[in-house]
Amino acid sequence: MPISAGVFVGGRKLHKLIRSGFLPVMGRRLFVALLMFFVSSMQGQSFREILAKAYFCETDSCADVYFKQARELFSEEGDQAWFDYFKFFYNVKRERFDSADYYYDLSQPGMLRLENWKLYYNSLDAKVNTLKDRSLHDEAVVLLTEGIELAMAKGLNYYQALSHIKLSYGYHDLSLYQEGIEQGKIAKKLLDTTETYKKDLLNAINAIAINYDDAEQADSALYFHYLVIKIGLENTDDWSASATLNNIGNTYLKMAELDSAQKYLEQSLSLAQKAKRTNTLSTVYNNLAEIHLRKREYKEAKRVLDSAQYYAENDALAPLEKRRDVYENLYKYYQAIGKMADAFHYQSLFIRYRDSMQDIDQIEAIQALQLKKARAVKDRELAEAELEVQKRNVGILAISSLLALSLAFLRQFYLKRQKVAQEAQLKLQEERLRISRDLHDNIGAELSYISSLIDQKTYGLSDQKLKEEYEQLSNSSRSALSQLRETIWAIRPGEVRLENFVDRLKELGFKYAKALPLEVVVDFKGENHLLKPAQIITLFRICQEAINNALKHSEAKLIRIDIIGMPRKLEIVITDKGKGFLVDEVARGYGLDNMAERVKELGGEMDLKSVVGSGTK
Repeated sequence: MPISAGVFVGGRKLHKLIRSGFLPVMGRRLFVALLMFFVSSMQGQSFREILAKAYFCETDSCADVYFKQARELFSEEGDQAWFDYFKFFYNVKRERFDSADYYYDLSQPGMLRLENWKLYYNSLDAKVNTLKDRSLHDEAVVLLTEGIELAMAKGLNYYQALSHIKLSYGYHDLSLYQEGIEQGKIAKKLLDTTETYKKDLLNAINAIAINYDDAEQADSALYFHYLVIKIGLENTDDWSASATLNNIGNTYLKMAELDSAQKYLEQSLSLAQKAKRTNTLSTVYNNLAEIHLRKREYKEAKRVLDSAQYYAENDALAPLEKRRDVYENLYKYYQAIGKMADAFHYQSLFIRYRDSMQDIDQIEAIQALQLKKARAVKDRELAEAELEVQKRNVGILAISSLLALSLAFLRQFYLKRQKVAQEAQLKLQEERLRISRDLHDNIGAELSYISSLIDQKTYGLSDQKLKEEYEQLSNSSRSALSQLRETIWAIRPGEVRLENFVDRLKELGFKYAKALPLEVVVDFKGENHLLKPAQIITLFRICQEAINNALKHSEAKLIRIDIIGMPRKLEIVITDKGKGFLVDEVARGYGLDNMAERVKELGGEMDLKSVVGSGTK
């Protein structure tokens, strides 16, 4: 249950957020500072002071008086834009989103002409938040994308980075974790070169980490979480520091390392209490409750669950996921102590909140937007290519009209073939998305259901033999689900960089290391090749087979996988420090034929060396 710290001014009850200190620090600092600047500015002081008074009015009659006075003081070209800007934020505060949309559309062109980027992006962010409040996630993605394109065109790296961070958190909320990771990394790259915006850099890294965490890539998530700590939590506020510590604890919780999880969560709780952030307190208390439930410390679990429920239900601004997560743990608690009526009550609440947050249509609309954007980029590239060809052909046209006609025909033929190929690639990407979605929604859901059903059958079972059989079935279904997720990961993006494949291998090694007295070290250097889905899956199975062989036969405690990317070539060296064997005597055993066939499918060669007493390579 990661906490994603905010970036800009929020789109909810802004005046209450400012007073309560609930706004993200950057947004609160920016908006209040701008208001103070308006009030204290020597030029147009009365006009901007009146607008500020109008914004802070608690009734429409009060605001109408000040807005009317401000309109009578128009004296400069940009005054209308300032007026519309305050009108927009006043309506956001009052949660009249239709009126807010109207004044947003009026104020933004004016701020664009004035090139007042602080106010332009401040408004854009608030509009994005109002869209998310109305579950219009696809429109929010479009607006942020437009903001990023404008920032790129104007060379506004800072505002581009903030928009990428916002987009990263948005994708995370929609469970589009790979897209969230990519957006966070773009923001990190933009902010990495400066000391000025260190807090925003930490926010970008946190966005990457929570996307990795929920994508079940624990080692990558921990890498980025600890990077935040390495840069220094003193560079941020107590709330954001608390969020980072909670997120580390949450990752350890998913890894079932309960003591480590509890250590970081207790540190997070201390800072959250200091910062008085109710939605953060709900999250941390709920994570602590899950630890106590797993340890079967039911009295302590109920104590922290009461606190989690209080903060989740009494904070009107808390996201729905906070209540969903608390109700899920309350259901588990009452089930564990045998109060089934209460368990069914909270189970129904959990399902209701869970289902209300699942918006498949929105996710598909966003994916369609991404494909549409990809098509637009390809069409623009084709248009530019055609224009370039036309320029080159000017001289040829002057020499021979016949030759020019021939070249024109060939050019059109080439461009048509190129466009057909690109459209085929886009259709293939759409098909990959459809297949991965079907696998996840159908087979994945069935496997999850089977595991849950078996666990329910196992709960409280006294027949030890039957219980072991059920547990073996449950482990098999979870293993199948894990392999399904690996396949979905490989086919969904189309093509993957070698470094992403290495991250996946590290996760595989981490899983083995958790369950067995075995260390798996994965190292990568050289060129970062682009791999196709079939290559990814085949390489992954080769490495998996090698590890399994070593586990079964070598008695090794250390397995090392070195991946070297060379020009037009990839070399993978898998070494174990086990007991070794005589190659000539067992060349057809140990699953080696399987590995050799897979290597051959990739157009490669497998070289096997082993020394008795020294290991295998």
